[in-house]
Amino acid sequence: MKLFSSIALIMCFSLSSVFAAPFNGDRVPEKAKWFLHFDMENFKNTTIGKDALAKVLENQETHQFNEVLKLLGVDPVNNLKNITIYGLDMNKKNWLLAYEGSIYVVKLLDLIKTNGSYELNVNNGIDVYNTNYNGHKFYFFLQDNVFYISKEVNLINNHIQMIIGKEKSIKGSASLEGASTDSMIVFGSADRLPDDGKDPTMTNIIKAVAKVSGGVKEENATVLTSVNLQTADNESAETLNQFLQGILGLGKLKFSNNPTILEAIKSVVVTKEGNTIKINGSISSESLIAIINQHRANKQK
Repeated sequence: MKLFSSIALIMCFSLSSVFAAPFNGDRVPEKAKWFLHFDMENFKNTTIGKDALAKVLENQETHQFNEVLKLLGVDPVNNLKNITIYGLDMNKKNWLLAYEGSIYVVKLLDLIKTNGSYELNVNNGIDVYNTNYNGHKFYFFLQDNVFYISKEVNLINNHIQMIIGKEKSIKGSASLEGASTDSMIVFGSADRLPDDGKDPTMTNIIKAVAKVSGGVKEENATVLTSVNLQTADNESAETLNQFLQGILGLGKLKFSNNPTILEAIKSVVVTKEGNTIKINGSISSESLIAIINQHRANKQK
């Protein structure tokens, strides 16, 4: 079944190369432990967005994917507005994706029937469908022109409770503190990030951080990134500050012969405010595109 491969590709494309309408948190429940919001309308008008979309649409490997999208009435260029992803725990496999844009649910169901079957259940007046793909059950529903999909039925049920007013969202709450809500990408976590222990550098950072928030946006062909790392106390913040300053110093030495990456590293400013570390960086969109292209070329070797 190509259906969920296409949906997964939408998500992966968004996570790897796309950015975030102004975000107010109304699609993220108060119980959420993390969230990502991508403003596709904003992204499509940026230098890096135009380049990324052009590459995806021109790539022969994604031709079949694009044909499936057309069949479902999905147009990433003209009618994809935004994507929000969140989880109720820190397991990255447990997510719910909310997609705002056109989609023909009837054709979606026909495509599922062509390759398998689906079940329909009604939850508080909302039609919720489920189907199996590659050993996983997916649940999805459409409400107010927003398409929701998840592998976890508890995420679907909890979100419907929020839609009918029995669960609160993070809109207007402290969960949005530090998140750049006017950015192309908005992100945040309400708990410690998971750590697989494979990277000692990341392990040291994760151990010290209790909460993460921030965003990414483009202004005047320059990509601006802001990240806030909230620690448990002032001492932890000072230790983390010194550690990050050292990492930046090592990065400048390591990439001294790579002007593009060196430009990005030199733009990063790390400051400490109480028990919060603020990281701000900037890089020209042209330079970021060059770094992404080089990364892709290296992966293909």
